[in-house]
Amino acid sequence: MINSEIAKILYSIAELLELKGKANIFEIRAYTNAARKIEYLEKDLKSIYELNGLEGLEEIEGIGESIAKNIEELLKTRKLKKIIDLQKKIPQVEFDLSKIPSIGPKTAQKLYDNFEPKTILQMQSILHKSLVNDREGKKILSKLSKLNIHEKTITRILQGFKTYQEAKTDRILYIKAKQISDDIANAISKYPEIDKFKAVGSLRRKNETIGDLDFIVISNNRSETINKFTQESFVETVINLGKIKTSIMTNNNIRCDLVFTNKKNWGSLLLLVRQKTKYLTPSDYNIFLRNCARAITK
Repeated sequence: MINSEIAKILYSIAELLELKGKANIFEIRAYTNAARKIEYLEKDLKSIYELNGLEGLEEIEGIGESIAKNIEELLKTRKLKKIIDLQKKIPQVEFDLSKIPSIGPKTAQKLYDNFEPKTILQMQSILHKSLVNDREGKKILSKLSKLNIHEKTITRILQGFKTYQEAKTDRILYIKAKQISDDIANAISKYPEIDKFKAVGSLRRKNETIGDLDFIVISNNRSETINKFTQESFVETVINLGKIKTSIMTNNNIRCDLVFTNKKNWGSLLLLVRQKTKYLTPSDYNIFLRNCARAITK
């Protein structure tokens, strides 16, 4: 069992604990932090365990005795009694609903207990019907209102379904992208030759879903920065090596571009557009900005 599989199981435990109700916030945080640490751990957990046993696992920052024993059980049996027991207590549909943006554990529980949907798509359909001005729609809306779920909340939840479905294809949720971006930023911040760097694009705009990550960088030694960056533990594949732009695919399957610039061009790159806007394509938008700049300097 590889590190990413173990991290995924620990993330699921944290989510299930939150759904269970009367959750211990410290336990949830412990599992989340441990999962995140394991996700980007350079060494293989199996190798650590084979070499130093349970003590070796406990030496990893963020992993205490209880979680270390969970990992030991997973490595030995590829199963974990704790998550099996939690899954028995939480219906799968309720668990899936809790992953939808704008639906927290409490709302997921309310929706499941009162409508008993067999799938999340069925719940989405019920919410859509509640906004239709007919007899059935009014009946559903009345039921939702008694749960303190009103029209504005329903609209927000339906947008959450759309966001979730987009993320299931080729995009990821902002909160997940932010975690990955923070880890990359933490690595870059330790390079002494870096004068300045910043995340831009859809992450900087805080879009609900993110397709890729973009950083602009001012470096006093671009070759050294590229060499360090492409050897980081989060790098799965190097897509492009260049002193203007270096691109990699992370082990979370999201592309990250490192765009090099200088102090003179720093401000203009902060306006970099990476996706279609309401009125202009990225190319048209950038041409428009360039023409504005030329007009000002004439």
